[in-house]
Amino acid sequence: MRHIGVNTWVWTSPLTDEALHGLAPKIAGWGFDTIEMPVENPGDWAPDAARTLLDDLGLSATVVLVMPPGRELVRADAGTVTSTQDYLRSCVDVATKVGSPVIAGPAYTSVGRTWRATDVERKHDIIELRENLGPVLDHAKQAGVTIAVEPLNRYETSLLNTVNQTLEALAGLPSCGVALDFYHQNIEETDIPAAIRAATGRIAHVQVCANDRGTPGRDHLDWRAMLTTLDDAGYDGPLCIESFTAHNASIATAASIWRPLATSQDDLAADGLAFLKSLL
Repeated sequence: MRHIGVNTWVWTSPLTDEALHGLAPKIAGWGFDTIEMPVENPGDWAPDAARTLLDDLGLSATVVLVMPPGRELVRADAGTVTSTQDYLRSCVDVATKVGSPVIAGPAYTSVGRTWRATDVERKHDIIELRENLGPVLDHAKQAGVTIAVEPLNRYETSLLNTVNQTLEALAGLPSCGVALDFYHQNIEETDIPAAIRAATGRIAHVQVCANDRGTPGRDHLDWRAMLTTLDDAGYDGPLCIESFTAHNASIATAASIWRPLATSQDDLAADGLAFLKSLL
């Protein structure tokens, strides 16, 4: 059966060693297979200690990268690009230590940064992205880690919104693939199963939640069609529930979480797990 995971953002931000030691046993006890851990800043949590903890609990790990203002690979000065590359390489190193096969997220510009571009300007932006992502991909290849590049909805980026845009931007690049997030796909794709099929062979990671970022299954999404298409596309990695708590001011504002999305964050995770297991 496919593994199911959950992101620690459901409860807290930033992740710390103390928070992980409190959450991980609970996550394992509910029956999750994988824990998804954001690297907001290197050093927030200790990868070696995390690996020991997860191994003791029988949990596998995935790592997500985080792109706040100031982390940019496109339309930025050389110093900003270099510091962003250094950050992404550090995420690869963390993934290696905790045993994650991927680092997933919008590895191109900061979340919330948008601009208008002509077709010519957009082509230049993609060229710049490929050039600046290249050194990070070299590092990922040596580490055996895949960078899963995530398209975001139009309100969070103007660069990569759809699966096809992302596939075109990454064409021919090694050690990278597409990260699918059902929340963003619900906004941007006219046919989610068709978008999944288009990414066959390039799907590196999948994040799931309800269309409002709440509990999977308590929404209007056609889950059976999407999961069946993932199987047909050959994706055999985990499905990781990604949502956010409304009780942390910084993360709630960043993710536009203005109201509770479930009766509790624990219920969001546990009920989402039960729903996904019922389908799988």
